[in-house]
Amino acid sequence: MKNFNTPVAIVVAAIVISITILYSSTRDPITNCIKLVMDNSNISARSAASRCAGAR
Repeated sequence: MKNFNTPVAIVVAAIVISITILYSSTRDPITNCIKLVMDNSNISARSAASRCAGAR
């Protein structure tokens, strides 16, 4: 019989990494700020990014 521990560990690690990437991309505060600023005012993405980043 073959040892299936290593392939299973690789698959589980890939699933955990993909869930972490999805979670962090949806909870990114800069992206949420840019979306909020662009929805509430009529400015470009560059201006919204500089406002959210704290640039003057």
